[in-house]
Amino acid sequence: IPFTVLVSPYGLTTIVVRGINSQQQTPATFTVIGNIIQFTPITGTVGTVVTIAGDGFGVNELVHIVFGTKGTITTTSVVAAGTFATTFTVNTQIYGEKSVTVVGMNSQWQATNTFTIAADIILISPSSGTVGTLVTVEGTGYGASEGIEVYFGTDVNPISPAPQSTTDGTWTVTFNVTTQPIGITTIKAQGAASFGVDYGTFNISSAIVVTPTAGSVGSSVTVEGTGYKSGEDIKIDFGSHQVAGPNNQFFPYNNGTFSVTFYVSTQVYSSKVVTAYSQTTTEAKATSTFFIIPDIYFITPISGQVSLTS
Repeated sequence: IPFTVLVSPYGLTTIVVRGINSQQQTPATFTVIGNIIQFTPITGTVGTVVTIAGDGFGVNELVHIVFGTKGTITTTSVVAAGTFATTFTVNTQIYGEKSVTVVGMNSQWQATNTFTIAADIILISPSSGTVGTLVTVEGTGYGASEGIEVYFGTDVNPISPAPQSTTDGTWTVTFNVTTQPIGITTIKAQGAASFGVDYGTFNISSAIVVTPTAGSVGSSVTVEGTGYKSGEDIKIDFGSHQVAGPNNQFFPYNNGTFSVTFYVSTQVYSSKVVTAYSQTTTEAKATSTFFIIPDIYFITPISGQVSLTS
């Protein structure tokens, strides 16, 4: 007759079969052994909180939970019914499948399961900026002492030199944002040997450089921009005037850059705001300054005699 074993502590328990009419009894024994009855989730990154529960362990004994290569990660007590429930946080270990073993300290019974550590980008700092911004990226859960291929946005080649993971599968790399159009771009980090991979994002914003930064009316000025969208129309305001171009428009290259040279229009002495903006991509806007200085631009005549009066 099949039946389900009820929740019981570890060890031998007696099964008695009794005839209803004869009342004859036949005893037998059954050994209750420890078992993991709940384990969730079964995969995650370093820092994931895991819930684990079991039954069939010794009454009031301590159980150690051994995780991967790091030994005992937590200890908990078994209640009178032989059950326990606890949580632990995945500590820093390398990418891949890890053994989880529950060990009863008195019964010495062991039950096992597995957890898979996934690669994880844990830091992108800052998460936004202009072309040239210095960015730090950190990861965990990669292979031990492997090269990490970090790809940024539209760049075909990974960042060089490639970062190297530690024996615990952690790594860090610092690089400058390369020339790319405005918007959210993807950061991909993949282990060269483990092939563990994760993704993050960085938001590229617009920036302009004005050269020179000061001059008189009529001076030649160049405005160079990065972090714009290719093919969109760019307009430039210089102080109280708009820079003249074909239909007052300039167009960035495919990598989001543009360069415009013009002459300072007639405006009063002071610092002027230079703004380069798109009318289609509202966030594509950057400002800088130019200082207009005085200039004598006309003298007539340029020579003459000294005038004597008596």
